[in-house]
Amino acid sequence: MTFSSVATAALGFPRMGPKRELKFALEKYWKGTISGDQLLEIAHTIEEKSWKLQKDAGIDRITVGDYCLYDNVCTWVERLGLVPERFGRMEPGINRMFAMAKGVEGATALSMMKWIDSNYHYMVPEVDETTKVDADLSDFIADVQRGLETLGASCATPVILGPVSIVRLVKFAKNAKNEGDPAEKLLAELLPIYSQLLQDLGALGVTEVQIHEPALVFGEADLLPLFKTAYPTIISGKGPNIPSINMVTFFEDLGTENYQWLTGVDEVDIISLDFTRGDNLYLLERYGFPSTKTLGVGIINGRNVWKVDPSFAEGVLGRIAKKVTAGLNIRIQPSSSLQFIPWDLNCETAILAQTVGRVLSFTVQKISEVTLVAKVARGETNATLAEHKEAWAAYRAMLVGDLSVTDRVGKSTPVPVPVKSSNPSIASHSLYTHNLDRSFQLDLIVALHCIVLYCTVLYSRPHEERFQPRRAVRGPPQEAAQGHPTLADNHHRKLPTNPRSPQAPHPIEERFDHQGRV
Repeated sequence: MTFSSVATAALGFPRMGPKRELKFALEKYWKGTISGDQLLEIAHTIEEKSWKLQKDAGIDRITVGDYCLYDNVCTWVERLGLVPERFGRMEPGINRMFAMAKGVEGATALSMMKWIDSNYHYMVPEVDETTKVDADLSDFIADVQRGLETLGASCATPVILGPVSIVRLVKFAKNAKNEGDPAEKLLAELLPIYSQLLQDLGALGVTEVQIHEPALVFGEADLLPLFKTAYPTIISGKGPNIPSINMVTFFEDLGTENYQWLTGVDEVDIISLDFTRGDNLYLLERYGFPSTKTLGVGIINGRNVWKVDPSFAEGVLGRIAKKVTAGLNIRIQPSSSLQFIPWDLNCETAILAQTVGRVLSFTVQKISEVTLVAKVARGETNATLAEHKEAWAAYRAMLVGDLSVTDRVGKSTPVPVPVKSSNPSIASHSLYTHNLDRSFQLDLIVALHCIVLYCTVLYSRPHEERFQPRRAVRGPPQEAAQGHPTLADNHHRKLPTNPRSPQAPHPIEERFDHQGRV
């Protein structure tokens, strides 16, 4: 492989903690048994623990400022002051954010939507003619400062939810005054705030910023003009104090038009792409990639709990190396934030004892995989994916047919079970069951434990006394029927599944995918 340099990066870490400490702290805070300062102290402790884990694993770029107490969209709604009028009398801060998320007396909560095509949910921002953008980014700046002090400017990388994605996720009320496109109006109000934020981060000593723009993968024609307005507007005239810009996308490919546009924006220094879903590899091979930029290779799947398949990783890196100009700088990284993955597989001792345990990978393990794949891409002598290959071979052989199970069932002793019935013809018969050996019973228990684990992780959000109704991931939003159109009335656009996807899910992955893509 002919890469000029191979670094490592992260796009986000689970927020709840290895034993869901933040979940329990949130519940205590909502009950009034701990203070806001105590809640933040617990959250900061978890965040700093995650920083150390990543640093010790050898990650070069670690995200800061991306931890939140509910969801990232609701956090940025609070920071930007995009607060519906019914919450306008509340003091800014976490209590107002929780009120928007959960609702309070006299003010219903924001509606809930699925985050792109995952089972993670976010609170939908609302904007009408009374909404006034009133940004206060002091808490974000404070979080970034903590990260800089702990990790250093060459490692700490603030994460910003991009302005176009904010606009795309907003539910706009019907414009009675017909004063033009509300999306364009809101974007125009947000751009100066984002531009100033980048300057402020540069003044702190930040050297790189991740701008997460998930809306780039939506493939909606009316979004590209907004992107062309936002970028390079907020990063134009980039001077020595403005950090390098890493444009981050995930969960799908960019599509032809967005890919060609983004790779042509001179002010964007790094482009992070998801190579586990969609056709970004095809786009790169078809249209190339500029040698002046760094490519973030999202090759460790951030959406499931499986180890990287060596044949997939080596195949993607090999195809990239063949297509791009020799000397390209790349980064090995997860395909998305790892917030969707459990913390550490070592907590699951029963699973580790099984064959399936050898091919599972939670967040701590995936971070180690990032550094391992980077070493392989560099061509380091002792770096090898041989253990991964062996584990996957053993697992796939087990899926073909575990003869030991067949043998154990065959050797089990049938035990008659009398049938109690008032019907004489039935009562005269007996059902037979198998007296299965103890080890086989344990195998069944472990298998059930795996399924329960995957299901509980999906719904490990903090318990609330009020629950929002879950909406279908497909179909038009309910608000449209009530006369409240969105940007394109397509919050739930079904993302395309393309046969050219570089890593088709394994059949078992499709059944047990952490995000429920059954």
